[in-house]
Order: sequence, then structure tokens, then C-alpha cells
Amino acid sequence: MKKVILSCLLLISATASLALAESVSVPGTNISFTPPAGFTALTQEELDLKFPNKNGPKFACGNERRTTTVAYDVRAVAITADALRDGLEPIGESMARVIPGAVWVGKRIERLAGVDWAYFELTSNALDADIHNIILMGPWEGKLVVFNFNATKADFELLEAALRASIKSITIDKA
Repeated sequence: MKKVILSCLLLISATASLALAESVSVPGTNISFTPPAGFTALTQEELDLKFPNKNGPKFACGNERRTTTVAYDVRAVAITADALRDGLEPIGESMARVIPGAVWVGKRIERLAGVDWAYFELTSNALDADIHNIILMGPWEGKLVVFNFNATKADFELLEAALRASIKSITIDKA
């Protein structure tokens, strides 16, 4: 459980229109999602700047200004849906302790693509803007998949419907 919490916190700490774009595959998996229209992949240089922690996400896409991003990664952490369900509260408590100004919007298990995901939604304070995060953690072939939909509060008001549509677009292709 500590590795799950650490993986989630690293992804979150690194991240301090209704039309949808093309589907994006999470590398090395059969998981895909459709980011909001206009979102493009961050370059390695942008990833290094936005996520300076060496354990930050390997992949992200974002709006033109990069004030809203969808970071995603697969972590070599053995996890099951039951473990995420059981860990929902402890993970949430850990997040609240380390994220400055964390205010919970919701914590729950949400079923997406036929899989139960731990769903965390919160607002927080960053150095240069207030942030709205939606974090999804789900099991995939014994590993942990993490998505972080991260926006400034101002962007979130404008992009909320597109971000939620992107969350609902997550699919896991059957082999």
C-alpha cells in the first residue's frame, strides 16, 4: 500500500471545449483515452520542467499554455481492485497530509472500462495558481495505472466538461 500511495503522491506532486481529439494509447498497455480537443503531447523538455521529480509521470498531454494537463503512467506496483478499494481512505489521508491546501471534492471507487478505479478529486494550492486535480488509479495486469487530470481552477471552470468526457473515454481493449 505504501508503494501505491508513493506512486500516486509522486504523480500529484509533480503536477502541482467539448469536442474531443484523437485517442491516445498509454504506451505498453491496451489502455487508451481521448484527451480534450487541442491537447498535444508534452515534449521531454516540457515533462522535465513541469515534473522535475525523477519519479514523475512519463507521459502527459496538455493545452497550448500547459496550464491543464493529463498525466498518465504505469507503475510497477503490484495492485488489485480490492487493494485500491481497501486503500481508498488511507491513500486519501496521505494525499491530504502532503498536498498544500488540499480540499476534497470527492473520494470513491468509479467503474470505467469495466474496471474499478480509485477516484480522488481535490483542489489545492500551488506556487503560482490554485489547482483542481482528478486522480484515477486502477489495476492493469498486476500493475498500477495512474491518470492525473490537472488544471488551474480558472481552466477547470472552462474545461470541466471536456476533462470529464476524457475520463469517461478511458478504454481497455480486450486482447
